[in-house]
Amino acid sequence: MPTLYRRPDSPRGDEVQQALIDMVIAHDVTMVRAEADLPDGCSRGDLPILHDDGDLLTDPAALRSRLDTLRSLMAEWDRFGSDACHIEDDGTLCGPHGVPNSKGPGMTSRSLREG
Repeated sequence: MPTLYRRPDSPRGDEVQQALIDMVIAHDVTMVRAEADLPDGCSRGDLPILHDDGDLLTDPAALRSRLDTLRSLMAEWDRFGSDACHIEDDGTLCGPHGVPNSKGPGMTSRSLREG
């Protein structure tokens, strides 16, 4: 689970935390008030720090890249992990082994039985 280390008064920390919240991704937040609150080898000048998948990310470009990766991961997770049905590019409903969408969008279970 990602952990965000940040100062309470940090606009950059606010941005990273809000991005994680918006993605609805489980994460921990550690408000750094003393050096002891930081991961080993990091300083307060490194904040905000995202500890994810064994990596300690401090560089703004690296943080943005990881957030983009997490956004993509969550989008895929939502696409295939939800109870919602979706329409594939080839017109099938609910994935590649789904129901052919020959009647077009807005089909009901009744129209599927009749079709």
